[in-house]
Amino acid sequence: MNTLRWMRVGGDTAFAAGAVLLVLFVAGLATGHGVRRPRELVMPADSRSRKSPRSRAALALRKSATA
Repeated sequence: MNTLRWMRVGGDTAFAAGAVLLVLFVAGLATGHGVRRPRELVMPADSRSRKSPRSRAALALRKSATA
């Protein structure tokens, strides 16, 4: 019985750590902090208007497949 009681310590510790992380996540969302950065910080504004060569190639493949 004593062994079972001590085996529970690991599970209780993992549960407590998960609960703390959940509270921190919800608190971050409540204060306006998200998991991802806003798009403006990730990609410069001038590069958003140009299409990448990859997307042009995909568009050309789609056009040739429908023709």
